[in-house]
Amino acid sequence: MSHSTPPPDTPDDLENFIHRTLRAQPEASAPASLEARVLARLAAAAPGTVAGETAAVSVPLNYSRARWAGWPPLVKGLFVSGATAALLAVFQLLLVARSRVSAEAEAPLSLVTELARTTWRVASLLIDSIPAPWLYAGAFALAAGHLALFGVGSLFLRALRSLAATSS
Repeated sequence: MSHSTPPPDTPDDLENFIHRTLRAQPEASAPASLEARVLARLAAAAPGTVAGETAAVSVPLNYSRARWAGWPPLVKGLFVSGATAALLAVFQLLLVARSRVSAEAEAPLSLVTELARTTWRVASLLIDSIPAPWLYAGAFALAAGHLALFGVGSLFLRALRSLAATSS
């Protein structure tokens, strides 16, 4: 590519310039023996194996990297059974632990629960005392403020990127 050529002005000129430049490149070709070597390797390798330099070596399938649809039904069944058993075991442990909690340990929990209920009741009374149009106007103002904040942030980021592009 010649460095004395001025850059194209429009996207169409740029497209034509790239097209001409790529067409001017020499065609790349693979060695003549490549196809025969690849076909020989593929013939030597069975499904689930990788052909080595001297012989095919068995490679275990890695199901953590495979798609779920590609898993054999037996592996899927074992996975779902194991996950279900683990979930049931955790649930059973939580039930056993809950039944062993003494009354002394439940006292702080009941205090926290009662505090949460009282807070919810007070918030409900406050919100119920505000007229619905005011609530809608407040929700609209909050949403508009968030949108404006994101808009200003996007404009600021775009301005920074354009400044960085023009300075370099």
